Amino acid sequence: MSIKLDGEQIKQIRKSLNLTQKQFADLIGAGLRSVIRWEKGEKSPSVKKMQTLGTLFNGIQDKKHLDIIIGFVTEGIKKKNINSILEKILKVSGAIGAFASLGILGKYLYDYLNDDEN
Repeated sequence: MSIKLDGEQIKQIRKSLNLTQKQFADLIGAGLRSVIRWEKGEKSPSVKKMQTLGTLFNGIQDKKHLDIIIGFVTEGIKKKNINSILEKILKVSGAIGAFASLGILGKYLYDYLNDDEN
């Protein structure tokens, strides 16, 4: 299944996460110029980056899930290691959708992933 986000949707992801373009670029492992071009619609992300952005876009659609993702991002910024937090965010974003139908709350997943780190 092909994911296609336009520049406004990419900007919406970044703004929902309260990130600057530079922080967002660092988070997803892209260059600042690429993010600027994506948001302006001048360039499209690679297939792999588009999949990552699609997962993030889906993850931010629900307030509870967005709060969890923002928590991870905030933690990464505080530790000055924002790019390493992406894998955790993607796990949560993807798992939230999968577990939502089972009624498992994202908070339990958040706690579980944080315990793994310690």
